[in-house]
Amino acid sequence: MNVSFDGGRTFRTDVVTRIPCDYHALWINPANSNHMILGSDGGVHTSYDRGKNWETIDNLPIGQFYEIGYDLRKPYYIYGGLQDNWSWKGPSATRHERGIMNADWIRVGGGDGFYNQVDPKNQNILYVESQNGYLSRKNLFTDESKSIKPEPEDDTETYCF
Repeated sequence: MNVSFDGGRTFRTDVVTRIPCDYHALWINPANSNHMILGSDGGVHTSYDRGKNWETIDNLPIGQFYEIGYDLRKPYYIYGGLQDNWSWKGPSATRHERGIMNADWIRVGGGDGFYNQVDPKNQNILYVESQNGYLSRKNLFTDESKSIKPEPEDDTETYCF
């Protein structure tokens, strides 16, 4: 994040630190410009000193999956990928009196999580996609994972005219 203290003549990049990058939204309090709220890939953060120090608001039950998959168990499990925050699986229902908790979610893939699809013939096999076309097959029972990223048969380049 670039910050200017002189009306935009110069900018500094060392003011906003210690919070995840990929900033998406910034609100500056019109009544007090020292107070800001920032939305990033790492969640929601607030500052009361123009961004020198940030507090992460980590009790918000939010997330945005690119796509979701599910299995056919009862209750069924939901699988989804989050930008910069891996792929996850979690139950659709629980008997816990407080409902579905963060601890109920299990990481099943890395990087930028995208598509997650359970094999319809074997509920222990999950296909997990990540950025740059990375695809893996994960055995949910043994936790074993194998890359199955498609590769060209040879490395010759093909040109279209």
